Amino acid sequence: MVSPDLGDAAAKLSIVADEAGQLLKDARAGKGSVGKLLTDDSLYTELNGLAKDARVAVGKSTTKRRRWTSSSATAGRRCGA
Repeated sequence: MVSPDLGDAAAKLSIVADEAGQLLKDARAGKGSVGKLLTDDSLYTELNGLAKDARVAVGKSTTKRRRWTSSSATAGRRCGA
């Protein structure tokens, strides 16, 4: 015989599983925020572009810093430092 507590737990687990299944079904259908993230490529495209822009910006910043550091060191030597 199954104890009442175990029966209640099984019933609740069944409800949770059903709700999770419905959430996944809705997400796959593109419903809600998660569904849109899963089915719409526009966010991926935007984030990919943002990452590329960030790499370019960091590269330019690093290049400028190297130039400034090199020119400062060279200028100091020219001044007799």
